[in-house]
Amino acid sequence: MQYRIYHMIILISLGIILTNCSIRTKKESHSAPKINKLAFADSVWIKFRDALQERQLDYLINNSFDSIQCIDCLPDSLKTKNEIYFSRDIYKQYLKELMHLDSLNSYDYTIFENDTMIYVNYSIQWKYAEEGAYGLHYIFKKSDNEYLFSGMITTP
Repeated sequence: MQYRIYHMIILISLGIILTNCSIRTKKESHSAPKINKLAFADSVWIKFRDALQERQLDYLINNSFDSIQCIDCLPDSLKTKNEIYFSRDIYKQYLKELMHLDSLNSYDYTIFENDTMIYVNYSIQWKYAEEGAYGLHYIFKKSDNEYLFSGMITTP
């Protein structure tokens, strides 16, 4: 029951965020996109996504807050209440869990953007999800005129 209430709070928060953001959908082909043709938010995400997949730890650490939220990254016995952890530890020990998928390249995503954040959404089909899919969300927040990764959450 608490788990459902927690997810409802997240969904309501997402709704509030999304109503204040502009939306743009990006479908990528499997070939390498040209960065100069992409919107700024897309380029932020694509660079970060590629660094995740290539395990470029220095890039990930330098483009993240010191502490990040990572839902479902650690086993239940090691989780904190708000699931916020040192980014360096997550990248070194739980990078696969942060990615949540073997590869993000083959999935469509949407981006919501406003003056203070970039919000990347994936809808992942999964037969065990309540509605046949779940949401995978990567969040970047603005800090000193640049966007830094602040966390990953999943929603039912």
